[in-house]
Amino acid sequence: AFGLLSRKQSTTVVVGVVGKSTTAAILASILEQAGRLPSFCVGVGDIPSLGAPAKWSKNGTIFVVEGDEYVSDPTWDLTPKFLYLQPQNLICTSLEFDHPDVYGSIADTRAVFSALFALLPADGIAVVNGDDAKLVELAQSSGKKIITLGENESNDVRLLGLRVENGIGRVRVVSSSEETTIVCSVPGFHNLRNAAYAS
Repeated sequence: AFGLLSRKQSTTVVVGVVGKSTTAAILASILEQAGRLPSFCVGVGDIPSLGAPAKWSKNGTIFVVEGDEYVSDPTWDLTPKFLYLQPQNLICTSLEFDHPDVYGSIADTRAVFSALFALLPADGIAVVNGDDAKLVELAQSSGKKIITLGENESNDVRLLGLRVENGIGRVRVVSSSEETTIVCSVPGFHNLRNAAYAS
């Protein structure tokens, strides 16, 4: 069903072994607060800033969906769920070995992520964790436009001065063309990164 919906609006798929739910929720919240009328589907029970984990907006043009690398059914359909989607853009927060019941090795996990990157159209964009060299290599091998984000100097978008004070996180987000500061009340340094992916 989500695969069919992803063909009706410009779809950003958020994937990663860790961080995908929070990043998708933050992105949908940003778009909602900006009045963009996003459709969204995040695999959690509740998102306080949105009032629900999913919504279809008939008047909107943007669909944010959390993509799941797990298979549709381990007994009869080994298709990774996110391969049913048609992404216009991707955000990939991480790539680690997980789900050993269906993937025998990290190489198998990398192969399904590679298949997802291949689904991007020629004008699509993937934002990836640039501090993970193997993920960057995999993403770049797709031949699609890749934007790397992270703390290392080699990234297209750098995260500088990550800090949390009195429960509020702040990080400077710097690219070649602009600089901004993200303030995030969702606890943890990892969620500062998730907010940066979403922005």
